[in-house]
Amino acid sequence: MDKSPDKSQLDSKQGDQYRQDRLAKARSIVDLYQQGGAEANPPQIHTLQDAPDFRRTPRAETGSEDTDQALYLKARETAVRYIGLDKGKSSGKVRDSLMQKGYDSDLASRVVHDLIALGYIDDKRACAKIARRHHGKRAKSRSYMKFLFIQQGVQEDVAESYLEVLPSDSASLEDFLCDQMSDLDGADREARLVRRLQSRGYNYGLITRVIRRLKETHAR
Repeated sequence: MDKSPDKSQLDSKQGDQYRQDRLAKARSIVDLYQQGGAEANPPQIHTLQDAPDFRRTPRAETGSEDTDQALYLKARETAVRYIGLDKGKSSGKVRDSLMQKGYDSDLASRVVHDLIALGYIDDKRACAKIARRHHGKRAKSRSYMKFLFIQQGVQEDVAESYLEVLPSDSASLEDFLCDQMSDLDGADREARLVRRLQSRGYNYGLITRVIRRLKETHAR
């Protein structure tokens, strides 16, 4: 009896691997930043458009043109319903949703490509939605925000360009610490605060410089 996996199982495994790879590569951005400082160059991550399965592939010989077109239209309608009124859904999230509903990776990527062209999907809007949840007391470093963008399915080049909209790490750190000066009283409390900021992607050297500057300012 043939126990080889069917196409749906293979597509599911490919989708899981795609999401795992995206998360692993996004995490490496923060790790590299913390180890090498602000000048560290993050690894290149393939965008959705650069992915091999993103391009339109030849039609299977066994399928008819009408059947394939009907399947494409059904997949696109499914994607549009998933997006709904929430225009902040990322390209990766829409692609994942289609694959979870049983559409293969080639068709899902084709639909996403076309919806980006039509304006239904805009990863800049997805970045803006994510960024609104991570400012002030929830502030994260730019490298961590890039990790969050990519983790949530934003294309890497869009995530990179959107960082210019965000405050610099120095500015967001100072804004955060100005409301946390009481946590700088005592070496133990300060050490805990430094660790918390490092977990948010801030570079240790930058953290200590900003803390020292704030302490000097408040001591005057």
